[in-house]
Amino acid sequence: MAAGNGNQPDADVPVIGYCVYCRSRQPMHGAIQVCTQRGGHALKGHCGVCGRAMYRLGGWDSIVASTQRGGRDAGVSSDTEHA
Repeated sequence: MAAGNGNQPDADVPVIGYCVYCRSRQPMHGAIQVCTQRGGHALKGHCGVCGRAMYRLGGWDSIVASTQRGGRDAGVSSDTEHA
């Protein structure tokens, strides 16, 4: 389950996001949960490959739920998507 304050996860959960500079899905380092202007949740961090800023919609709860059901974010994979 995600942390009560929403800033950090309880466990070391891998976060995968789309890096617009690498043009592929990459691991996100230093991800923190932020609140959007519309009141939703998002994750902000840095790309594990190029170090540029990344932003992913959905908070920790969506990441934890995805890993539990074995979704696309169930772990860091080396697959690449074709643009």
